[in-house]
Amino acid sequence: MQLPSLLAMLACIVAAIIRRKRHPKVSLTLVIGLGVLFLHTFAFAFIFAFVPDLFAGPGNYTALRTVVNIISFIYNSSLAIAFGIMLAAVFMQRSPSSAQPEESGTLA
Repeated sequence: MQLPSLLAMLACIVAAIIRRKRHPKVSLTLVIGLGVLFLHTFAFAFIFAFVPDLFAGPGNYTALRTVVNIISFIYNSSLAIAFGIMLAAVFMQRSPSSAQPEESGTLA
């Protein structure tokens, strides 16, 4: 089910590597963010499949719910970090726009 997302991430990593000479810092930051997101996808597929069974015994639904809540919090936190790195790449090395609208004292 995650194959299209993984292929899109790989394509974006390749595109960032190809354009690294034009924008080296942006490309490096984007590759790091996409790499973290790629690893995040694989790591949490295994974590959600195996970790709850290790910490919560059979029939112990309260412990299972607690473990899944903790894993979900870590999942979302690490996902936010990966998206934050990619968002930093988007806004990195931007120059201010030269065509700024003029301010006037009159209202239209």
